[in-house]
Amino acid sequence: MRVIDPNLDGITHINVYSGSRTELGRMLSNFCREEIYTKDGRFMSVEAYWFWLGISPDCKERECMRDLFGYQAKAKGTYLREVYPGEQIEDFQDRIIRAIWYKAKRHTDLFLSEYENLPLKHYYVNRNGSVRDVYGKYWWMIEAEEKMKKYIYEVKKQL
Repeated sequence: MRVIDPNLDGITHINVYSGSRTELGRMLSNFCREEIYTKDGRFMSVEAYWFWLGISPDCKERECMRDLFGYQAKAKGTYLREVYPGEQIEDFQDRIIRAIWYKAKRHTDLFLSEYENLPLKHYYVNRNGSVRDVYGKYWWMIEAEEKMKKYIYEVKKQL
């Protein structure tokens, strides 16, 4: 098991997390309040879109998810998904990756030169300072964000 030191966020790695020490890590987080436009319409965060996709269209409250972000999106989405579970979306991962890409390409200024060779990680830091690595659960998202990051740096070099 690899040990992650959250004090090295922004130095040896970038944590994709709402509590990241870097603005880049916070922006890439699904909790980030960032208006996105998807094939399913407008949302105020990737987190809200994530849950919206998992809630049955029969749920009238589902549409309130469009305006939520952060913990509020997670809490409301978790509740609605439990009460009104939706069908499995075949292209769920692709939709989420496209939503993240939508906001990443609007914030290329956050991809600072000193971050170019730093790997992206995804972990939570609890109040007591303990770390919960969730890369294994969301590897597909971090891998896609690594590809986005690489592409953005390649384009920046050409400018």
